[in-house]
Amino acid sequence: MVTPADFAERYTPREREVVLAHERTHLERGDPPVNAAVALLTCVNWFNPACHVMARWLRIDQELACDARVVAAHPKARKAYAEAMLKTQLAARPLPLGCHWSSHPLAQRVRLLSRPAPSRARRLIG
Repeated sequence: MVTPADFAERYTPREREVVLAHERTHLERGDPPVNAAVALLTCVNWFNPACHVMARWLRIDQELACDARVVAAHPKARKAYAEAMLKTQLAARPLPLGCHWSSHPLAQRVRLLSRPAPSRARRLIG
């Protein structure tokens, strides 16, 4: 995982914990190989706007899925998690390639953090 040089200073210990949990979740879910395949398909189909739109929505879905898993594992860290996302978004210095969140719907992600976890029945129906 690549973190900013000031990772330890910029984020509190709780924020660092949830940020790293989020990134570990990407690795556990197998998102990097999927993203590589999507990048290849997007390059091959560069002329197809639907391919670019679907790739963007896939990334958003990946982020939301990781957010949900982190919040489920760290239910008392919702505020710290939202603050860490905002700190990342509002960082004065650009982040390394692959770590920039500017094209993601951050407002939706933060809004979802405030919602209670769905009940077991609702998850089964979904």
